[in-house]
Amino acid sequence: IIVVTALSFLLGGLYYTPVGRRKESTKYLIIGSVCTLVLNLIFIPFLQANGAAIASLIAEIIITALYIFNCRKMLTIGKIIKSVWKKLIAGVVMLAYLFASYLFPLDTYLLLAVQFFGGVLIYFLVLLITRDSCIKEVPKLFKKQQGEDAHGQS
Repeated sequence: IIVVTALSFLLGGLYYTPVGRRKESTKYLIIGSVCTLVLNLIFIPFLQANGAAIASLIAEIIITALYIFNCRKMLTIGKIIKSVWKKLIAGVVMLAYLFASYLFPLDTYLLLAVQFFGGVLIYFLVLLITRDSCIKEVPKLFKKQQGEDAHGQS
């Protein structure tokens, strides 16, 4: 269920919402919720907790299938790879840093701080070096936040 849920989240939250298809995404989630309810009513009396797990898995598969079926023409494997390869490299480099940080005998809290701040720094540096498009959005977010704060909004 973890893999199916992750794929569903990626498509719904990271594709449908940014391209303005949140209404469709919400519709699929409602369909999935109804499926979960109906399947729980069927499976739980006979299989208890296992029935709930099976119902959840089937509902997540249905949601993911709806996402994939309805975006298959717009979202190709090539587009996916093109949009994530820089982030994937950044993630791998950050992961290597995190594993390497265990080689140094540090106090638990100090190690956590080194891993957190170093990991964030390395991730963003790799994105900066590879000129990932999301780096251009960071200054805009700060400007937008400052504009909202100046107008008394939060």
